[in-house]
Amino acid sequence: MIKGKLSDFIKKKNEEEGGVALFNIEQEFASTHGLLEGEILNEDIRSRFEEVVIERCIKESDETVKMESASFLENPLSFLKSHKDEFLFLDAEWFGTIGIDGLSIEIDDVFGHYEAMFGLKLQKKFRSEMDIYLEHTLQGDKGYNLLFNGDDGLWDVNIAINDIPSFSEDLTLKDVIMIIYVYLFGMIEKVTEKK
Repeated sequence: MIKGKLSDFIKKKNEEEGGVALFNIEQEFASTHGLLEGEILNEDIRSRFEEVVIERCIKESDETVKMESASFLENPLSFLKSHKDEFLFLDAEWFGTIGIDGLSIEIDDVFGHYEAMFGLKLQKKFRSEMDIYLEHTLQGDKGYNLLFNGDDGLWDVNIAINDIPSFSEDLTLKDVIMIIYVYLFGMIEKVTEKK
């Protein structure tokens, strides 16, 4: 799954922009699977975040409060604590590499932990592999929820960001997006790629 999508992403960015910026986990995967032959790598990953669509939304109504620019992602994650009635909806072309269909980040009103919610394009047959991966890699007891939506063929996923191993309260929003993406890349690779 990842191999084809990452290959397409690398080729498209090389054609459109003359190079591609990859996260370390993507670069390792691409190198291992021979996806970088003749491709130009851009060392500056900031370009990845410049294309992220960022909407601040009201939890009660899903109404958009404001569209934000990439510079908004330099805010600390604690921004959500001072805006508890809001959630962030994020989307980017590169989310599709691992099958994420939009990403929402918010703080839980009751327990005060951070949550990531997203649709995941992955076959239903991978349920047990996802459960095993999440149970063995998430740290803490806040956990996750998985629900397969047969109508659109997506998993509705909810993960406590606080339980992702590289989480820290001091992260910026950009850092949080990156750790979520890297964590999920590792999960999708583990559950779908045959070694």
